[in-house]
Amino acid sequence: MGSSKRESETYDNVASFLKNNLKRNLLESKFQLQNFLRTKHPENLHQYRVAIRSSRSIFREFSKFCDDKRYKIVNAIMKTLQRETNHLRDLDVFLECMQSYKKIQKKEYFENFQIIQDKLQKRRDKCFLEFRDKFETLHHNEAFDAIAELQEHEHFFSQKAKDDLQKHIQKILQKRISKIAKISKKLNANSQNELFHKLRLNYKKIRYTIDALLTENKEEKLKRLSQSIKTVQTSFGEVQDKHTQLMLIEKYTHKQSECFENIINILKEELAIGKQKCVEHSQKSDIEAIKKEIKELF
Repeated sequence: MGSSKRESETYDNVASFLKNNLKRNLLESKFQLQNFLRTKHPENLHQYRVAIRSSRSIFREFSKFCDDKRYKIVNAIMKTLQRETNHLRDLDVFLECMQSYKKIQKKEYFENFQIIQDKLQKRRDKCFLEFRDKFETLHHNEAFDAIAELQEHEHFFSQKAKDDLQKHIQKILQKRISKIAKISKKLNANSQNELFHKLRLNYKKIRYTIDALLTENKEEKLKRLSQSIKTVQTSFGEVQDKHTQLMLIEKYTHKQSECFENIINILKEELAIGKQKCVEHSQKSDIEAIKKEIKELF
């Protein structure tokens, strides 16, 4: 459709696209993991998880092009790598939030607040050492090598994976945005947090796929589409963050939660505002606009 259409030869075939994407993400995972083990910095852990999550998401979207048995093994390995850092990431997120909570904390609770923060930091330090020991024992590089070896197997991809990516990409993206449209019909400001979280994950999946295409071809319209989806995803992410913070306050502060009373109230107010913002982003016209952009691009 006009100049927004790209010629099919711009794309690799499906198998090559998936291999290239996995190779990039495995290299990024190794790089961020090594940096995390060296620096203990939360951002390195976060980027390590993003790289793994991105690979899992894209392979799920294209799973019909893979041998089912081998795909399930690869997915299980990546799921394990991601899951084993969940608790550590929760602690990082909460400790980061504690820094912002200090600004709104009542002075009479400063001492108790600091005690809780110190306890959480000690727990985080212990959790990091346990992860480091596990890493040295299980040799994560072997897990990465196993993934790379499996996807290089001559029977990992089906015959369909030899097709040009152009032939399938619109259908895959439209299927995901149609799922978003279906879920969005149920959404309102009073919906359970699970529904907001489900939509956030679906927006993530479609953006991961588009971002993988960006690395193949730097087209401005794809960048704008990715950014517009990221804006919506961020709104849903903020709702999830507030919900998670409320859960973590309950989980990690126990009987000392009275010193978090004003923080809890502020988070609940922000959660309600965030939910309304997500509802506004989920109007039929907004979703149809994304559908139209996908159709015009592919």
